Amino acid sequence: MFHSVSWQQYIIFILVLLFVYYVYILLRYYRNELSHLLKGVKKLPAILEENGNNKTLSPGNAKLNELLEELKNLFQLASQRKYPKEELMMALQLKLREYDQFKNTPFEIAVNNFIAEESENQCSIHLGVEDQRVLWMG
Repeated sequence: MFHSVSWQQYIIFILVLLFVYYVYILLRYYRNELSHLLKGVKKLPAILEENGNNKTLSPGNAKLNELLEELKNLFQLASQRKYPKEELMMALQLKLREYDQFKNTPFEIAVNNFIAEESENQCSIHLGVEDQRVLWMG
């Protein structure tokens, strides 16, 4: 029986088996990352950790955590009062003006992604890349 299987067939079989195994692992454990990669969505930097619906930061980033909490409160208020896009952007500009130490850092990307997600979810307002750039100019 073993004489009828060549080394080439054996190696091809092992390679196919490995390919199937790694595809399974990718789909099983990295499904979200793959979907984001295929959609072209930027992933938040590793500073954000998901705890249910709450996003928290490590204790060393208290200032950033404070900013995100204030933004979360601002979005809740904007949602309740049904702010139009212009008013929401003005409120965000005023808030971000207090935290200009995050401007032009990797934290700015994380904050922009948080703002885009919350504005879409809470207020149903889409803020594009240009809108996010304007927010930090104020």
